[in-house]
Amino acid sequence: QQMEHGETMRSHSQFITSDGHSTMPNATDEPPIENSGPDHIIIPE
Repeated sequence: QQMEHGETMRSHSQFITSDGHSTMPNATDEPPIENSGPDHIIIPE
């Protein structure tokens, strides 16, 4: 299960493009990461 969690975290990071926009379909309403503070970034558990 710990291995699966690690895979999920790596996969999640790959959804963020170089310009800071999320490519996840359910996050289209989220503002670009570059326009958001670090505290705005939420890591799913």
